[in-house]
Amino acid sequence: MMSPPYPPYVPAPQPALDPTRPLTASGAVLTLVVAFVACQITAAIALAAAMVGLGVFGLVDLNTLREADAAKKLLSHPVMLVAATGATGLTLVGTAFVAAKIGKRRFWDMIAVRKPKWFHVPLAIGMVLGAGPFADLAVRGMRTLFPSFTLHTLETIGEAAQGTAESAVVLTIVIAVIPGIGEEIFFRGMLQRSFVARLGAPAGVALASVLFGAFHLDPPQAAGAAVLGGALGFVSIRTGTIVPAMVAHAFNNALAMVAVRFSEPDTAPTEESAPVPLLVFGAVLMTGCVFGLLRTTQKPA
Repeated sequence: MMSPPYPPYVPAPQPALDPTRPLTASGAVLTLVVAFVACQITAAIALAAAMVGLGVFGLVDLNTLREADAAKKLLSHPVMLVAATGATGLTLVGTAFVAAKIGKRRFWDMIAVRKPKWFHVPLAIGMVLGAGPFADLAVRGMRTLFPSFTLHTLETIGEAAQGTAESAVVLTIVIAVIPGIGEEIFFRGMLQRSFVARLGAPAGVALASVLFGAFHLDPPQAAGAAVLGGALGFVSIRTGTIVPAMVAHAFNNALAMVAVRFSEPDTAPTEESAPVPLLVFGAVLMTGCVFGLLRTTQKPA
């Protein structure tokens, strides 16, 4: 007597993966490496194109490039900074978008672009304003400890801000908006969310902030950026959206450009750059904003 045939094997259905989840930590690190290399390439291409354009339209004399400080003067031209900033910002967003597609995530959900509560925006701005004196302290500390270890990026931006009023306005808008959007999408939206999911909130925010600072390459600028990155990271993780951090980042950059525009162009940072009362004010402001965020948000999962 023949036994009845077994039913055909049907594999159990696999649970659908959440397309809103962050990238894996390893995927985020790989994306960071790719983005860093891509940004150097695209920025170099943009700078070369801008230099040629300046020469073609007679805005600079390319024959003067043989002079000792010609490269520094050329890089401080507003058009050069606009080109480099634009290329870097677009590359960061593009790299994060490609990573989301490869990882089968929904881009806007993966980076946590959601409508915030309106009062979280001023709280985010208050956080970066409060962190500002401490970021300046970090910049001055790096310059004091390693005076020759710098690419003079902040000085270059300061020189560019001293140009015509029209160029200063355009430069301020570009340096405020593009990094405010691009860097927040990449570092707080993609990188930090991946690290927090893997390492927890404190370590994830700290690691993303350090890498955010290191991405700027110039040590003094990197030190200040890491401090601001910590404040922006706290805002993002508490509110569950990167939109308040975007606005605060853009506001901070615009305010910094205005401050540089109306300051002495060759003033070196001194002990008076961040007086104790300003540090106290920053600490009080940040404490108030942290309290406000803690009272109006739920603890992140």
